[in-house]
This record gives sequence, C-alpha cells and structure tokens, in this order.
Amino acid sequence: MEGQGVVAISLPVWIFEKRSAIEWICDVWATGPIYLNKAAKANSSYEKMKHVITFVISSAYGVVDMRKPFNPIIGETFEGYWPDGTWLYLEHISHHPPISSFLVENVGVYRLYGSLEYKGKMGDFGNSVSGGIMGNTYIEFADGSTFVYDLAPITIA
Repeated sequence: MEGQGVVAISLPVWIFEKRSAIEWICDVWATGPIYLNKAAKANSSYEKMKHVITFVISSAYGVVDMRKPFNPIIGETFEGYWPDGTWLYLEHISHHPPISSFLVENVGVYRLYGSLEYKGKMGDFGNSVSGGIMGNTYIEFADGSTFVYDLAPITIA
C-alpha cells in the first residue's frame, strides 16, 4: 500500500462520513463570514492581511477529520448560503484526478474561487496518511485587492 493514492483505495463504508467531498469542503470556509467580512472592512492593507491570514489558518481546522468524505461524481454540484448573504457554488469537474471548482461570494464584499484537487497517500508500512486539498484559492475584495493561497499538506501518523 506504500505510496498508493488514498482517494483511489476502496475502504469500508463505516470510515466515511455522510457527505460527499464537495459538501465537506465548505467546512474549510466556515469562518469566512467572520474574517473575510472583517478584512473587507479593514482600513489598511496590514489589517486586511491579518484577517485573511486568520481565515486561512482557521480553515485548516475544518480539513482535519478522521472520516473520509465520499468521492463526488463528475458533474455533482452543491449550492448553499450563509446568513450573512454569502453564496457557495461548487461542482466536481474531474474524477481522475479528483478536482472540484468553487465560487464563494458575498456580492459587493468578496469573492473566493478556485479549483481544488483531493490528494492523499499512504506512508511507510501503511501507518500514516498524508495529503490534503491542493490548489490555489483566490480572494478578491470589492476594493480590488486580491490574495492567493494554497493550504498546506497534512500528515496523520
């Protein structure tokens, strides 16, 4: 199993959570209504960057989970909204490799968009798993400022 892609390995159903990956990925952005709205209202680039960094770091918490979401099928979509007026649109666009595209938008405040690939591999002797959701995420604010980030890979041993 060493070096195998975790997303390609068949697993028992009890290890899965009840949602597919495109619904699960919304957990990553759950703090967006707090920190991105604060960033949009910030008076300086320094303050705006502090709120964006806080948002990105807080996003890592939503990714770490021992349960695996179900792999979405090509063309599967998810749409939702948060009470602050932010809308979420996601679509699974590739099966091999598994990639989903997304747009998270609070009209007139910020847009967060990009495509993410779900990656994972088994470590030595199958006693660790490393991977994550890889790909650039873009945040554009109404004032024209833009931030780009990629989440760091995670290892569970």
